[in-house]
Amino acid sequence: MSKKVVIVEPFYTGSHRKWTDGLVRLYSKSGHEVTKLTLPGRHWKWRMFGAANFLAEEFLKLNIKPDVLIASDMLDLPVFVGVSRKNLLKAKLVLYFHENQLTYPWSPTDVDVELKRDQSYGYINLRSALCADEVYFNSKYHQGSFLNALDKFIRQFPDASKLEWKEQIHNKAKVLYLGMDLEPIFHLGEKQNTIPVLLWNHRWEYDKNPELFYEGIQRLKNDEIDFRLIVCGERTNKYPKIFDQIRKEFEHELIHFGYAENLRDYYDLLSQATILPVTCNQDFFGGSVVEAIAAGCIPVLPDRLAYSEHLPESLKDIYVAANDEDWYQLLKDAILNLRRHQKALHKLTEHISRYDWNQLGADYLKMLK
Repeated sequence: MSKKVVIVEPFYTGSHRKWTDGLVRLYSKSGHEVTKLTLPGRHWKWRMFGAANFLAEEFLKLNIKPDVLIASDMLDLPVFVGVSRKNLLKAKLVLYFHENQLTYPWSPTDVDVELKRDQSYGYINLRSALCADEVYFNSKYHQGSFLNALDKFIRQFPDASKLEWKEQIHNKAKVLYLGMDLEPIFHLGEKQNTIPVLLWNHRWEYDKNPELFYEGIQRLKNDEIDFRLIVCGERTNKYPKIFDQIRKEFEHELIHFGYAENLRDYYDLLSQATILPVTCNQDFFGGSVVEAIAAGCIPVLPDRLAYSEHLPESLKDIYVAANDEDWYQLLKDAILNLRRHQKALHKLTEHISRYDWNQLGADYLKMLK
């Protein structure tokens, strides 16, 4: 039976945008009536505080009474529901966590940390999860990190809070991996380059740990190991200045430096890359890592976050590093023995193919039941 579905995404950019658009396509092709409500992906703090009121009023103008409302973690769900409740009386409320503010690492320079205001964003996530009928996380790691942080988070409040809230959320929480458009990446073709090409395709942010990446490629250069370098990914005006240092010191190695302006350019860069050295301290899923593996990159991963979920069990000991020194040695081995490592690519791509919309579609359709 056809359902009326409303998808609310206050931070419509990057992986949030790709996921929202993929969900709209899936549901529309399946015969459902889908409406999306979005705001541009900027001013994330204001989005968490202010988007719910604004988007709820926009929703009321449409005069839709949906069967299912799907919101991302950037929405203050109880506020949205409170403002638009007359049109949500029969709607199932679904909350999808791309990230959460309980365990997201804050910048030490953020004024909200100093003033103890950072907890308010986590509380928005908490009350949204309590309000929702179903709660989904984009990885097992993400679900565990959020639920495990709830006890300490709730205990900090002076009164009028309940530890039972954790159990309430746990009982309706599930893992549903991020749906991705991987099929075009799988068909980019085999690598033609003979010199290993290292790839950085993450956001240019402090939590992605670019300092360790820089140290790694600096050691490679000092060890006289030949490689080429692609540095892409989204950046803001306040990006870490270590990237300027990379541009200056690795001018000879760089094939590309800067944001890929469109999908075609990004795919072209992926098709040239052969090794993905990952250093991030924050990733609740790691879409850029999955895209690189889909394109045939050998991953060199730290033993943290969701990364081990992207590897088959038989390859975790090979591509997951126990510490920073181990990470460098794995990177070095991947470069010096690239052909041997590329023999494992079919196992890697087969494992992450489960994130493609064609594989996950049936699970996402269950959201509507």
